[in-house]
Amino acid sequence: MKYIENTLNRLTIIKKNPLCFTFNFKDSDDKISAHFYDITTLELIKKLENSKHITKIGKISKSVKYSDGKWELKYTDYVPEEYPNRVLLLQISNLRNDGNLDIETGIEKYITNELHQKWKNSQVKSGNIVTAITATIGVSSLIPEGFPEANLNQALGLIVLKEHCTVNNEKRIINKDYVVTYLNSVFAVSQFMRYGG
Repeated sequence: MKYIENTLNRLTIIKKNPLCFTFNFKDSDDKISAHFYDITTLELIKKLENSKHITKIGKISKSVKYSDGKWELKYTDYVPEEYPNRVLLLQISNLRNDGNLDIETGIEKYITNELHQKWKNSQVKSGNIVTAITATIGVSSLIPEGFPEANLNQALGLIVLKEHCTVNNEKRIINKDYVVTYLNSVFAVSQFMRYGG
């Protein structure tokens, strides 16, 4: 909270449309993206942090990571749909803005089971959340029950949620659908853009 307030105090708005501001940069500041210092997002975060019923993604997750094979994947790694033991490689095109997945876009890609086994940290399982980390930053989908074996390409991140969390010393069940709805909301997208813009 103090960090956000301190950052807001060092911003001076010159013009609102388009947004133009100056920032009293200190040696301890390590971000240079204008998105990181967007006053609208900082005000939003300040309001969210003032809520008594808020927690952070790290507190409700077992892990938040991106694709294992992010820098290894090459065009030659793709195999046809008819290939034996092939595994679906999820892409941004499979994520819909409504939080659902579409695995019949007509441009699906597949990898060998060997690569899938090698990239264990980016194997998706039901109940996991897949989120875009490039292009349409923040668009997220929940992996449903019975989803086919799949892995992630380099443009997607994987969130593995816990079953429970503690907020205000109260144990709560984590509602995965709610988390996906929040991640697809304007609130979360502005926070994603702050780091990814």
